[in-house]
Amino acid sequence: MKHLPFVLAPLLLAACDHGPSAPAQPTKPPTTTSAVQLAKALPEPSPAEIKLVADSFLQDWIQGSRHAAYTKMGQVFRQATSEAQFGTVVDGMNKMFGNVLDAEYKSAEIGTNFSFAGIKKQWTLIYAVRTSTTPKGKYFAKIDLVADPHLGIQSFQIMTFPLGRVPPNLQ
Repeated sequence: MKHLPFVLAPLLLAACDHGPSAPAQPTKPPTTTSAVQLAKALPEPSPAEIKLVADSFLQDWIQGSRHAAYTKMGQVFRQATSEAQFGTVVDGMNKMFGNVLDAEYKSAEIGTNFSFAGIKKQWTLIYAVRTSTTPKGKYFAKIDLVADPHLGIQSFQIMTFPLGRVPPNLQ
């Protein structure tokens, strides 16, 4: 054990060797960018383009054109979800809520999407839907879109207001 410090001494000296080297370059302090700044820096599609993509996705869903609907999904969604898995999700939603037969645009909101792919501006469109089991206005389709780098559907869902209190902007 007495020899251990002598064995480590050459290693420590080698690690601490400050022989000739290039002069140190000044380092810039790290910069931070807020989510709002990043979202503002993204290219912004027009409101008409956003609505066109969401409307087209819903039409494909209503018509049962799964492949066409899947191609409108965003890059991150398609990387995480196969077309077969997408079909399984749509089947489950149809079974739970009834087949979507008709959709009427109600509102749009702009927000920020945080995912493993980064921070992106997100547009959420909500439609009142009529299904094979319910009249229009009981259920709503919520469609989230992001530009990644092209405008695509990030997520979609059918939702309801269980207490029956539908917000005025969705009535």
